[in-house]
Amino acid sequence: EGPGYVNVDAAIARSFPIRDDIKLNLRAESFNLANHPNFYNPNPSSYFGTGSFGKLSQAYDQREEQFSVKLLF
Repeated sequence: EGPGYVNVDAAIARSFPIRDDIKLNLRAESFNLANHPNFYNPNPSSYFGTGSFGKLSQAYDQREEQFSVKLLF
């Protein structure tokens, strides 16, 4: 059994009408919003008594954010 996994993703979007036939869409997204470290399971091929036994040596991606602007006409 490995370490727990906590992940919170969020997005917010807004549409602004410019004219009757033109709209501007803004969007912001965040992945792993809390920036919680999520580690892979320990290496199952390491043996008891070795230096790498039970060691958490890798983690999933850190927080990522992306923004977009879309003009619809």
